[in-house]
Amino acid sequence: MRLALLAVFCCEAYAATISGVVLDAYTGRPLARSLVALRPVEGSAGKAQSLRANRGGQFTFSVPAGMYLLRASREGFAPFQYGQKDWKSAGKPVSLDPESVLYLDIRLHRYGAVSGTVLDENEIGIADQKVVAYEAQLPLRIAASAITDDRGIYRIHGLEPGSYYVRTAAKELEDDSGLLPTFHKETMAVDQSITVDVALDQLAEEVDIRPMPGKLVRVSGKVVSTPAVPATVTLISDTGRSQTRTSGAFSFEQVAPGHYELIAEAEDSFFHEKVAAYRELPVENDTEIQVPLNHWRETEFRLQDEKGRWRGVRTLMAAARPKCSNSKTPAPLWVPAAGNWLSWRPPNTTLRRLAGLECPIRSAVAPMAGTRLSCGISAR
Repeated sequence: MRLALLAVFCCEAYAATISGVVLDAYTGRPLARSLVALRPVEGSAGKAQSLRANRGGQFTFSVPAGMYLLRASREGFAPFQYGQKDWKSAGKPVSLDPESVLYLDIRLHRYGAVSGTVLDENEIGIADQKVVAYEAQLPLRIAASAITDDRGIYRIHGLEPGSYYVRTAAKELEDDSGLLPTFHKETMAVDQSITVDVALDQLAEEVDIRPMPGKLVRVSGKVVSTPAVPATVTLISDTGRSQTRTSGAFSFEQVAPGHYELIAEAEDSFFHEKVAAYRELPVENDTEIQVPLNHWRETEFRLQDEKGRWRGVRTLMAAARPKCSNSKTPAPLWVPAAGNWLSWRPPNTTLRRLAGLECPIRSAVAPMAGTRLSCGISAR
């Protein structure tokens, strides 16, 4: 027992201490309950630890000597790594000798935000109007959204630094008239809209939008399969997607006129294989369609970066279309991956020539820096 107590005393005597406080970079006030994580650099003796800062934003770690990376985060704020120069750059390790005592002053920057008012034809705010912020790149991806209050005022928060498109969603009004999806400043075309710049700790104000009036329509139909199976039907546009689950009839309400793509997916319970359908769908008025499901043909992809190295990912968002198609709108799909291989089953109804190798997809650039999809390595 005496030897054990002596060993514990010796270990504690040679432990290093890292303590500090987490503060709001803009106001200087403590950020209570911030999550602080300490991770040893490979080769150091310590173990990864994490804790919540107390009500005064303070924290303390007792660790063996070594090299450590420290990270602090809190909801609504950009995470911080000690030693980083820019908000998203890598941090630098902290070096601790035995009996070192280090105190750190950590300041977190709040994510950016956009605010404004959605106004009707009489400059009166429109309540309960959805407003969406998209990253200013194509294809558009939703970053965040908000709903206007009773005065038509919205505030979209949690935005990383960068440029954004801001757009209202379609809305049906009390007199059965409609408001069409409209970008800031008053246009339905993304290439004619004005981007909004967002920075940490900053609020981009007075991003007002006056939605354009117009007729909203319905897209409905029936998924056809033998036997009938539950299917997921997705209606896709350049600015987003809507989904519904059905074993037969489906309907999408309050749809703005425009060009859409429709995908239906299901599992064939008899063959235990995927069945699906794809339709390019120009919509001007109420539209009703029949959607027969067909078996997919599987195509495998392997990822390779610009230096020829194979890359493994878990999930990738790819945008693809048949090379021979007249469509100008790629269909965005979430593609699950296993190791270095991606298995993607495009619906025969739209990629039948790909299945017959008459119109193969040679390559597609994925929205991941330096990563390229290559088709034709394996198709079955």
